[in-house]
Parts: sequence; C-alpha cells; structure tokens
Amino acid sequence: MTTKKFVIKTVTKIIIYAIISTIALSLLTNPIITNELALGQMENSNELYLLMETYNKVRPFISIIYGLITALFAVTTISDTYNFIKTKTNKGEN
Repeated sequence: MTTKKFVIKTVTKIIIYAIISTIALSLLTNPIITNELALGQMENSNELYLLMETYNKVRPFISIIYGLITALFAVTTISDTYNFIKTKTNKGEN
C-alpha cells in the first residue's frame, strides 16, 4: 500500500465517521427534541404520546449502533495502520 493510498483511505474514513457522529449525536443529545415532545404531550394527543414512547425506545438502539460503528471504525483504522507499517517495514522503506 502506498503512502498516498493510505492517507486517502484514512482521511475518507475520518470524514465518513465525522458525518455519522454528527447525525447520531444530534439524535442522542439534542434537548430540543425531547422538550418539544414532552411539551406536545400536554395536548393529550395519542399520536404525540406514541411519538414520545417511540423516541424513548429507539434512543438506546441508536446509542448501541453508534458504539458498534465507533468500534468498527477503530478496528479498521488500526488494521490499516498495522498493515501499512508492516508493508513498509518488510520492504525496507522508511
């Protein structure tokens, strides 16, 4: 693997991970969503209650999926770095 290919691959992974992180963390930590849903329940609407319950049930799954994506990102990046260093060491290049 060439240095240029390694850098491009790593930067691409970081950009994709940053986009996924932005979306996931905005869904997990955004107080506006929970406040709006809670205030909407004051209307005693069945639909708004269902929306609040669905949000509360889906939130842990988003957290777990985000954790798995983070672990996958870390493993693939470490693996690519290890292979890059191993290839450079075996060829005798610095």
